[in-house]
Amino acid sequence: MSLTHRTWAYLTRKWPQTVTLLGLMVAIFTLMATCWALHQTTTTVGANIKTALKPSLTVSAKQAPDGLTADMVARLAGFPGMTGAYELDTQSLVRYAGRDGQDLSLKPGEKLDPATLNGAEDLENGWEESGRLYAATNTAQDGSFSRGDLELTSGRMIDGEHQVLIHEDLARRNGLAVGDTITLRSVESDQPSVEARIVGLVTHHKKQSDQTPTMELYENRVFSDAVTGSELIFGQTAGRSLAQSGTFFVTDPDQIDDLMEQVNAVADSQAQPLRVTKDDSDYVNARDALTGMSQIVLIAQVVVVGVCFAVLALFLVFRQQHRLRETGVLLAMGQTKRSILAQRVAEVSLVAVVGWLLAWPISSLIAAGVGQRLLTSNAPSTVIGLADVTVVVTASTWGMVAIIGLPLCVAATIAAMVPTVRLKPKHILSHMS
Repeated sequence: MSLTHRTWAYLTRKWPQTVTLLGLMVAIFTLMATCWALHQTTTTVGANIKTALKPSLTVSAKQAPDGLTADMVARLAGFPGMTGAYELDTQSLVRYAGRDGQDLSLKPGEKLDPATLNGAEDLENGWEESGRLYAATNTAQDGSFSRGDLELTSGRMIDGEHQVLIHEDLARRNGLAVGDTITLRSVESDQPSVEARIVGLVTHHKKQSDQTPTMELYENRVFSDAVTGSELIFGQTAGRSLAQSGTFFVTDPDQIDDLMEQVNAVADSQAQPLRVTKDDSDYVNARDALTGMSQIVLIAQVVVVGVCFAVLALFLVFRQQHRLRETGVLLAMGQTKRSILAQRVAEVSLVAVVGWLLAWPISSLIAAGVGQRLLTSNAPSTVIGLADVTVVVTASTWGMVAIIGLPLCVAATIAAMVPTVRLKPKHILSHMS
């Protein structure tokens, strides 16, 4: 009788034991696939967060009379290690006026104490009745919008020059609507006023303190493009987009400290030194979370492989004890130990292949659930989106499970047969009697 025939005959005749072995194989391959899928996911996410979380260097030129000039912006954006992408922003206390030249009515806030400013002359300059202008190259990425503190309710986001977003309350108090024009005048500089068109209205969802001054209330904030802010602070710039500060995104966040030293050297060489700070907290939080999870997954991989080998070998040892009489009969009939071992390996291998196929859909469901819980428990709340990553058992992961799992089954079978193979045939036959 051929090896294939003997193998199939035993598996079908002893189908209860075969089903038990199959269930064990499915469990083993499911555990292995889950661990390898988590490992692959953490590796992929670790590579993606370097760009997704946008680590950056912020260069502030608030103390420089000309702010960040166009030449300086181009130089910093082209610095080795920068992605070339940047965002410029300017803030200023601003008085708002309508078409008739009359100041707009603002929501009153907490009265300011002159001692908290530079003196009473600041109140005379209009600080008490001012709102705050936020000018940026990409208003949609402003923290107030990305965090959900503010929401666009009508109109659209800024996409050109001399455009502004105002609060619904400011529009309602002054009878303004999308498409109207207002005049902006900075109380922090002596530059001419700038006219801008309202392109959108916003509302806020974050509650502010009752002690919030007028200038800091959400209702009195206005958002504009970078050119409008530049003209208010620095005057007409012949097309140059100047700003008080710029955020420059880096290519490799792991090199941000070295890059910061080099940028600082350039900043310190300016007539008016520039202040450089880094913003990589989201990346660091995500990296630390992934590092901790990777260590857990690595330990789990080693433990799962070891435990699966031990459990399978122990199961096969007990199985072999019940087949000792069969082994003795085969030896008495002239079968060699090698052929008996080959049959045992063929039996386990065939069941392992079937279990490997059946475990794929099961492991996909379990990996997604376990991975989601593990990511949620390890991801800091400040890292947006990390806990939303889905763990998927890919074809490459499944191939790795086969490469490691199938030889592991063969090794466990051989290990379980070692005590029997080391016995002499007469010892086996005497044990039978």
